[in-house]
Amino acid sequence: MSADIGWLEVYVKPEGNNGTRGLKPGFTVNVNMGEDWFNHTIPVPKMTEPFQVSGY
Repeated sequence: MSADIGWLEVYVKPEGNNGTRGLKPGFTVNVNMGEDWFNHTIPVPKMTEPFQVSGY
C-alpha cells in the first residue's frame, strides 16, 4: 500500500488549539515524497503549558 502526500506542515502549538492561524510551521515539505519519507527533528521551544505536535 502506498500513499501520496504532496504537502506536510508540522506545528508545535498549545494543547486545545484546534487551528494553526498565526502559527509558523516548525517543518514543511511541499514535494511529493512517494514512499521515500525520512526522519526529521524540529526544535520544540520551552513550553510552560501543555502542548501538542500536529501535522497537516
